[in-house]
Amino acid sequence: MRQRSGSWELRVYAGRDPVMAPTSATVADLLEQWFAFARDDFSPKTVLETRGFMDRNLLPTLGSIPLSRLSSHDVDRLYRTLRKEGAQDGGPLAPATVRRIHGILRRALDQGVRWNWIPANPAAAATAPRVDARELVPPAPSEVATLFALAQERDPEFATFVMLAAATGARRSELIALRWPAVDLEAGIVTVRGGSSLRSSPAPTAPRRCCSSDRRRPATAVNQVAERTTWTCSSSA
Repeated sequence: MRQRSGSWELRVYAGRDPVMAPTSATVADLLEQWFAFARDDFSPKTVLETRGFMDRNLLPTLGSIPLSRLSSHDVDRLYRTLRKEGAQDGGPLAPATVRRIHGILRRALDQGVRWNWIPANPAAAATAPRVDARELVPPAPSEVATLFALAQERDPEFATFVMLAAATGARRSELIALRWPAVDLEAGIVTVRGGSSLRSSPAPTAPRRCCSSDRRRPATAVNQVAERTTWTCSSSA
C-alpha cells in the first residue's frame, strides 16, 4: 500500500489465474502425462487394461480436443457412442466397461485440475451409465462333486486345485500363490495371504484369511494336499 497523488494505492495478490498452464494442451497430452505419472501405483494387470482403454476408446475420440474446450457434453456423447458401438467388433460396450473408462478419464482430469491445467473436471459432471448388480449363483454341491470326480479321473493335480477352491473360496490368483508355509496339514488349515500377478515383486505377506477343511465337510481339501505331497513338493517354487 502506498500513497500517490493524494490517493492511496493498495495491491493485493489474488493467486494464480486458474486457467490451464500449457494453453495448447489436448486431452491426449493430459492422458499420457497422467498415465506416466500414475502407472507405478497400478498393478501390472491394471496398467495393461488402462493402456488398452486409452488407446481404443479415449485417445481416438477425445484425444485431439483442447483441454480448455472439453465439456461434460463431449464426455456424455462419448459414453453414448461407446454404449452403441464401442467394442472392438463394432458392437456395444457393457455399462460396467463404460464406467471403467469413465473412471480413467475422471482420474486423469482430476490430476489436470491439481496441476492447474484446467479449472474444473468436465467428467465429474458427466453421467456414467448405471450398472445393475448381478446376483451371483454359486454351483450346487452336486455340480462341484461332479466336477471334482471328473478332474480326479483325468488330472489329479487339477482335482486338488478344484477342491481347494471349493473348500476355501479363495480366488484363482490366491490359490496359485499358495506355498507350503501356508498349509498346516496337521491342523487342516490353509492360510490365504495374497494373490499371484504379473508383478515381479513377491505377493503380499500379510494374512488375509484362514480356511479350515473341517469347516466345510465333507470337503477335505487339505487332506487332498497331504495325499499328494510327493508331486506337489516336486512342482512347488
